[in-house]
Amino acid sequence: MMTHFRFFAALAMVLAMAAPAAQAQFSDRFEFLRAIEKQDVLEVRQRLDNGVYINTHNSDGISALMLASQNGGPGWTNLLLQRDANPDIRNKSDGRTVLMFYAERGDKIGVELMLSKNANVDEQDNLGQTALMKAVRAKKLRIVQKILEAEPDLYITDATGRDVFDIASEIRGANAIKRELDKASS
Repeated sequence: MMTHFRFFAALAMVLAMAAPAAQAQFSDRFEFLRAIEKQDVLEVRQRLDNGVYINTHNSDGISALMLASQNGGPGWTNLLLQRDANPDIRNKSDGRTVLMFYAERGDKIGVELMLSKNANVDEQDNLGQTALMKAVRAKKLRIVQKILEAEPDLYITDATGRDVFDIASEIRGANAIKRELDKASS
């Protein structure tokens, strides 16, 4: 009986000592994400210098890199990429990457940045869509051209079984995009 008591007392002591460390880690990540949202570059750099986990996600499943891209654009994205953020980190909520975000938004500088950091052009979100598919759906010709330079797999299919050619054929006024895709496939 006494042995069990000592075991549980020791276990409680270990857990009590570990709790502040876990809280500090959580707090660092929370404050890091909050600093990104507020575009507080000094706080972000300080947290990075202190070793905060750069590939963390917020409670909604959105990665720090995505928060940076949405709140500050390519400059903020580049700041995190220079500190070794994973360019292919996916949001836990929808599986999107930052390359996909910039592609559907039509942000050429953002797309160029992500491609220069070797972002995977064939990465798929939770619906099976790639950055190229998102650019085609959004009718962003310049983005389609830029992504095609990275030689993506044109025959990846999304969750509905459609590839980028199928998607382009369903979009009105996408003749220039269709020509670019045909050129890339030959």
